[in-house]
Amino acid sequence: METVGLPKLSAIITELALPLYGKDASEGEMKSVLNIVCGCWNLGPFSEDDRAKLRPLLIAPWLDHFVDPGGKLKEEVDRIIQVRATDHVHDPRFILNYKLEPFGDERSDKRLLQIVSFPMPPTDFKSAAMKNLSSAMEA
Repeated sequence: METVGLPKLSAIITELALPLYGKDASEGEMKSVLNIVCGCWNLGPFSEDDRAKLRPLLIAPWLDHFVDPGGKLKEEVDRIIQVRATDHVHDPRFILNYKLEPFGDERSDKRLLQIVSFPMPPTDFKSAAMKNLSSAMEA
């Protein structure tokens, strides 16, 4: 699968996440939001039925960290999934992990986002995710 010429995934995820956590967020808040946004990215290529099956694994555990009066976060989650499904429909990368690294000198609170991704067909990602879900349920 071709990934040459695709935009930096870390830049896309940062752009999608920033409205959810703002510039003054703690590292913990940033990580919770990034977990949600990465899950949204990974849900984007799927049908509504498949999204419903995968959502409990990829997004729901992280949503528990937030109070969502009025459903604003749910709306934003749905918007991010739609952005992935429409604006990045031909991007074959799925996010496997990420890391936030300190950026600048030790007094700086800035973080650099590094994304670990892999291009694969959605069916392969879904199989692996469902296998992980069934393993977790058995444990």
